[in-house]
Amino acid sequence: MDIGRYRRPALAGSTWNEGGQVVICGGGQAIADSSDQFRYVYQQFGPTFQSITARVVTWNGDQIANFTQTGLMIRSSANANAANAFVHITGQSTDTRFKGRTTNGAATQPTGIDRPWGVPIWLRLTRDSSIDTGVRAWYSFNGVNWIEIGRRDVTLGENFLVGFAVASYSDSQYARVTYDNITVTEFLPTPTPVVAACPPAGGFPLLASGWNASKVGPGNTPDGNVVMVDGSAARLCGSGRGIQTDANDGFYYTYQQVGSNFSSITTRLGFWNPVADGTGSAQGFAKAGLMIRSSLSPGARHVALNVTHSNGLQVAVREADGASGLTELRSRISSLNAPIWLRLTKDNVGNILVFYSFNGSDWTSYGQTLDPLGFNDGFYVGVFVTPRNNNEYADASFDNISVEFR
Repeated sequence: MDIGRYRRPALAGSTWNEGGQVVICGGGQAIADSSDQFRYVYQQFGPTFQSITARVVTWNGDQIANFTQTGLMIRSSANANAANAFVHITGQSTDTRFKGRTTNGAATQPTGIDRPWGVPIWLRLTRDSSIDTGVRAWYSFNGVNWIEIGRRDVTLGENFLVGFAVASYSDSQYARVTYDNITVTEFLPTPTPVVAACPPAGGFPLLASGWNASKVGPGNTPDGNVVMVDGSAARLCGSGRGIQTDANDGFYYTYQQVGSNFSSITTRLGFWNPVADGTGSAQGFAKAGLMIRSSLSPGARHVALNVTHSNGLQVAVREADGASGLTELRSRISSLNAPIWLRLTKDNVGNILVFYSFNGSDWTSYGQTLDPLGFNDGFYVGVFVTPRNNNEYADASFDNISVEFR
């Protein structure tokens, strides 16, 4: 449909299917300021919508005007002033851009811009979760490796519109674009959290076949506990002094022992509580996440990818058994916490590659070890939690746990 009246009526747009590709011709003066005028081809979705992806195959915007635009848009309604998130390419400059309107009637604001790339180019919009207002924009040259342009918050409501936008920025010329490889994904139902007492009432951990659990280093008594469902979901309750620079770690660990054919471990940290027993204040470096570890010794070498209570996402490495100090592979990302997907991968030469994701589909690299750490045979991979206090307990709920082998 044609949306909005800017300063004058727009050329009437049209849409058709041509050999499995979607072709859109549109007029319209702008997707800008506090009111838009453009051609919009869309479907209505609800809270389960996760992402839309498409490839821009052909585009004549470079022959019309600098501000001719086409791209993917999530929009609260078909009103001209509706809240939206819009990833697009432009006309004569062919920049790849991300902008939007946070609430209905607000001014349109830019979020990110990248260099001119031209077509063909892949575009993607993703939501962080089914209850979050965050929308992220991406582009790719091959539909496999994705580059994030930015993130913005958009107030959408229960149901909203998702589709393709075209604005020619001309009174007399149509902008014409062809899209293919169109895919839409929806969030999987959120797993029901596993129930486990924290502080633990004692007794033995309930574990799936192939998994073990242990307190590493000093900590509260009882040690901790875990309830695990078929190897894919686990609720950990544990104590310990944290992952320390003095090579004397303390945490609760649920793990598998693996060998040289190990490839990756992935999980979603659904939620966690750094002071589950409510007896004290949360420590800034209380942690929950993934760990690869050479042994169960408190000073073992390891790679840990975790969220913290108040210091964001972190990846830290102890490069040798018993070594003092921890190396952080990347700067902490203070804005990130649960729910979040985490992944550690071992490549063919033994380096550990680190990733995080907001939806389990689009992964962002978060660094890698520069030299193999000797994780060959008989090392450990798993999930962990620590309150960073021997006298307290922390509680963490993991799901979508997956250990892969070559």
